[in-house]
Amino acid sequence: MFGDRPDDGPVAVTRSASGTDVDFGVLTRQLLSALRSRGGSIRLGHEVTGLERTDGTWHVGVRDRETRVAYRLRAPYVFVGAGGGTLPLLQRAGVPEVRRYGAFPISGQFLRTARADLVAAHRGKVYGHAAPGAPSISVPHLDHRTVDGREHLFFGPFAAFSPRFLRSGRRTDLLRSVRSGNLPVLAASARDNRSLMAYLLRQVAQTSRGRLDALRTFVPDVRADDWELVTAGQRVQILKMSGGQGAMVGFGTEVVTSAAGSLGALLGASPGASTAAATMVDVLAASFPGRMAQWAPRLHEIAPSVASGERPDAAALLARARAARRVLGLDPAHDDRRKDLA
Repeated sequence: MFGDRPDDGPVAVTRSASGTDVDFGVLTRQLLSALRSRGGSIRLGHEVTGLERTDGTWHVGVRDRETRVAYRLRAPYVFVGAGGGTLPLLQRAGVPEVRRYGAFPISGQFLRTARADLVAAHRGKVYGHAAPGAPSISVPHLDHRTVDGREHLFFGPFAAFSPRFLRSGRRTDLLRSVRSGNLPVLAASARDNRSLMAYLLRQVAQTSRGRLDALRTFVPDVRADDWELVTAGQRVQILKMSGGQGAMVGFGTEVVTSAAGSLGALLGASPGASTAAATMVDVLAASFPGRMAQWAPRLHEIAPSVASGERPDAAALLARARAARRVLGLDPAHDDRRKDLA
């Protein structure tokens, strides 16, 4: 980052010595393996095609993508965590709680390099500041990432537009999500988020040179041939009325429950590492209020502050953070890189 950077330029940096990279593909496979070991059934390569509630029971339509065989499942409780596919599925099911929600898809792109000397020179994650008028999700960052054993550097994000709600979705996804109940929300969101819309238009119109210029604020001696543009994924931002204005749900997650808690769902961008655990505790509390007391001892073991409902004091929070770092092997007390702080 400091190669060929002028010595007279102002630089302000705050460093955290603790932390690590997480390969979420590996983590997902570990979680699925744990579910199987507890008797859970996992059906990969399947698509949920329909959802309806009849006689107090949820009926789930499923299709095997390989064989094209369709069938139905019955369940007393259903949790929908389908990313961009959640809102359309709930709309088709006629869930009343989502009638006034709208959706807007935003695709994310990054510049990526696998050049060994560049990857070796940057063993961390560096975040900047979002541009004026840009959403918080647009904060530029240069990250070292390891995915399936391969190391890369990623820089971004850059916003792009696709009407699909999933990377494998249809071009008609956005249009099909518009209903009479959410049309006012869509109109109000476009009216009340002009700076955000302007930002998205600038991003969509951005050239390869513009993206490289943004990267040069982090890596001054960047060479275009070393970097490629990759699409990271598809986010579906949820729109709703808030305080009389159309608003995006903070580029975060909205927990929805229906039918006396027998259905739980996550709307919006899938929760990231910093919010996933807290979000799922919210889902448990909303869907199973009568069982939270029974689960309290286990929740207290996993997350003491969540189970007690009390905000921990600074000393207790620091002690828990240190304990977590020791378990994960991230204790900065044993990290020689701390010497670099001087």
